[in-house]
Amino acid sequence: MRNVFIAAFSYLFLCQCANIVPPNGGLKDSSPPLLLYVEEENQFIKLVFDENIQLKNQSNFYCSPPLSSIPKLKTHRNQVVIEGNWEEGTSYSLHFPSVIADYNEGNLIEKLNINFPNITTDTLSVSGNIKNALQNETSKDVWAVLYTYSLSSPDSILFLKTPDYIAKSDENGCFSFPNLIDTTYWLFALSDEDRNLKYNLPEENVGFYPQAIKPCKSGLEIILFNENASLDSLSLQKIDSSSVFGTLSIDSLPANHIVELLQNDKVVKRSISKAPLIMDSLLVGIYEIRIINDENRNGIWDTGVFLERKQAEAISYYQEKIQLRENWDLEINWKD
Repeated sequence: MRNVFIAAFSYLFLCQCANIVPPNGGLKDSSPPLLLYVEEENQFIKLVFDENIQLKNQSNFYCSPPLSSIPKLKTHRNQVVIEGNWEEGTSYSLHFPSVIADYNEGNLIEKLNINFPNITTDTLSVSGNIKNALQNETSKDVWAVLYTYSLSSPDSILFLKTPDYIAKSDENGCFSFPNLIDTTYWLFALSDEDRNLKYNLPEENVGFYPQAIKPCKSGLEIILFNENASLDSLSLQKIDSSSVFGTLSIDSLPANHIVELLQNDKVVKRSISKAPLIMDSLLVGIYEIRIINDENRNGIWDTGVFLERKQAEAISYYQEKIQLRENWDLEINWKD
């Protein structure tokens, strides 16, 4: 057996002292366990901490490349033992997001990633982020998956084959693949509702990077879409004799875009972009503005088509909500 001292990154200030608060009955530890070292032996990996630990949220654990059977996690006092059918010569990345906590207080290590074996020649990486097509916001807990490049259709492999490497997006939509070999890959994103790492359900969201990639790439963006998605139809505002109105003028809009005004997540006004675009007779209140890149100029938003490698039409939101006041003309510049 050999002890391998590692640097485990975890978004935690692991070297700080425990924050102590004086509840009734004595001192309380509010710091998560500190990883001391890792031992590697045959089919076992042992993580040794500075205090007794417990496992929580075990379904969060994953390893990349994925194994045919999920590795088993066991605890003994201050140790976690991971047993798996590791292949000799393969570099693995083990991920424990909110999986390990101290035994007494349940303080979680929010993010802990271990590269195994510690000494490896596979040192290349790929990273990026995942965004949702409809909200144009980052997507958390979505799988990013890599397949080794093949001359066959790159999209059919997501239906048929387990990925060669996997990573899950964090709270900022970011993903990272460490320990890659120097070859060419196809990159996809998948919500994977049935946890089989394949695209096979109509409710699953999917996305793809348009070109094959080589390692040492960063800042790659994948737009996640559902092939059955559509935007809401127009909702009429209720107007009566007591209603008061305002006017909105939008300048510097890009050409060939659909402009939509939303209130309480419902589309209340829709128009084709022009400069300036004036929307009048609007009830006073708070609104959001979004524009849709109408690439095929059919007047509606079109989602993506995975097998045709067609991306969903891009949606952008104005940087902040706007407020229309009674008898006011509000002017905004889309480029601001």
